[in-house]
This record gives sequence, structure tokens and C-alpha cells, in this order.
Amino acid sequence: MRFLISPTREALSRSRPPVQLFLGFGAVLLLALVGQRGVEGELTASGVFERYLGSGDPSEVMPVAALVESLHVSAFVYGFLWLMLGSLLVVSPVRERLRAGLTFGGAAACAFDLASPWLVVGLHGAPLLRVASFGLALGFLAVSVVVLGRTYGREPA
Repeated sequence: MRFLISPTREALSRSRPPVQLFLGFGAVLLLALVGQRGVEGELTASGVFERYLGSGDPSEVMPVAALVESLHVSAFVYGFLWLMLGSLLVVSPVRERLRAGLTFGGAAACAFDLASPWLVVGLHGAPLLRVASFGLALGFLAVSVVVLGRTYGREPA
């Protein structure tokens, strides 16, 4: 990651293949996260409601320990991807507003997604909150991967 500190043309050239490999790995992680959410039934409001609130009876609400466990994979993937994507974004030559929007908006969207199960259970409803927060976080991550892929995917002019 020396090119992050000293982004010379030569350093960027040498770093391009590992960055491209990481971005490909990041895209695979995003697809796996969508698959995991799908398997757990969290891609629809009805699936989210059933997963976290059962039939709506207070005795069927997901317990705190299970809520924490349900966030494990997302917390790891978001943390890992934002550490790497954020590091690449802050030194990327994309427009400053886009860079700032992706960096801060993406981190906020991921944090919102990690908080959404607690909100669904706390509000005893609002399952669309979980679906929307995941879509928002996924969108920021995917756009960041695409922007960085275009930036680091080709030799500079």
C-alpha cells in the first residue's frame, strides 16, 4: 500500500493488479452477502418481520443474543470492505464531492444497516427499514467498487 502514501506513476502501475484483485474479491463478497440475506429471508419485508418478530407475538421476538449473532457476518464484511475501499477512495483521483459522498455516506449506510435489526425489534415493526438499509449499504459499496474499478482498472492517460 505504499502507493497510498506516495502515489507516483510507477507505484500506481505496480499496485494496479493487487487493487484490481481486491476489488474483484470485494464484488464477490457483496454477492455472497446478498445470497446470505436471501437465505435468511431478509430481502423482503415479510421475511424480515418473520425472522425478527415471528408471528408478532412478544414471546416470538428474536432475543438479544440472536440479534447480535445475526449481525456478525455483515459487521465483518462492512468493516473489511470499508477499511479497504475507504483507504482507496481517500487517495483516488475522483472528484472530491463523489469521494466524500461515497466515503462518509457508505460508512453511515453500513452503520444504519447494522442498527436496523435493533430498530425493527425496538419498534416492533417497520421491517422495510431493514430491507431499505441493506439496499442503501449495498448500493454505496457497489458504487464504490465500480468507481474504484474504473479508476484503478486502467493505466492513467
